[in-house]
Amino acid sequence: MPENKLRNCLTITFLLLLQVACSAQQDSIPKQKKRALAVGFGVLYTGSMVGLNELWYKDFERSPLHSFDDSREWMGMDKAGHATTAYQIGAFGHSSMRWAGYSEKKSTLVGGSIGFAYLLGIEFLDGKSAAWGWSWSDIGANALGTGAFIGQQLLWEEQRFILKFSYKPSDFAQYRPSLLGSSWNERIFKDYNAQTYWVSTKVGSFGKNTWWPKWLMLSFGYSADGMLGANSNPLFDDDGTPLPQFQRFPQYLFSFDIDFQHIPIRRPWVRKVLGTFGIIKIAAPALELSNGKFTFHPFY
Repeated sequence: MPENKLRNCLTITFLLLLQVACSAQQDSIPKQKKRALAVGFGVLYTGSMVGLNELWYKDFERSPLHSFDDSREWMGMDKAGHATTAYQIGAFGHSSMRWAGYSEKKSTLVGGSIGFAYLLGIEFLDGKSAAWGWSWSDIGANALGTGAFIGQQLLWEEQRFILKFSYKPSDFAQYRPSLLGSSWNERIFKDYNAQTYWVSTKVGSFGKNTWWPKWLMLSFGYSADGMLGANSNPLFDDDGTPLPQFQRFPQYLFSFDIDFQHIPIRRPWVRKVLGTFGIIKIAAPALELSNGKFTFHPFY
């Protein structure tokens, strides 16, 4: 796979710039909003694809479009990242189109698919690079994330299961900093040992008179540990220095999360600002199941 840091930075930049483009004319009439939205989508998508090609792919040998099986790499963490990214971009696409005045159905079907379309462009660049290739498992993960958003919106007109991300520093990046990151900001994107992907559930949305607070969510997470390489851990680093050998294992987590849309804050703008961090799972006590035993984390 191409450098995950660059991809994720471009994705985050895409989301932030799109938010600016969609909020720049909030007092304009719907036609102007739709024009601004269309221009924003087109410019940002084209610009990010061109930028990614210039910054990364042009330095590597090109090839005819071909596939590459990376389905077993990083114990599925890469695929969880694809699904979460497609889901979150789709959620933002939906809310952006609703802001512009489009119908709920069109915003769901078109806006909710933007994440899939965006990642499909990146996958095409992968497929034209001799060092990597088109990954059908990536496409499947992208479709899963997109389907998770669209399906819920069509069924409930809300998201009751939200795909999220969290980061907790690991001790493994120090052994392969060129691959897993040499600084904290690189490791957020490159160290899969430090990442956790979550499904946060709005328990309070199931039933009108439920006693469960609507702002409190149950969250189920997946992570993995002990990984110094994509498929297996190497014996030596790039300089030939022996590496310690770690057991690679999955981690399953249970925790709590906060839904800022329903948190009891009087000022709506505060709730809206907090909502911009909707991709991040809030740190909270968590119970981990791994290697056949449970571990409690007071802050995860």
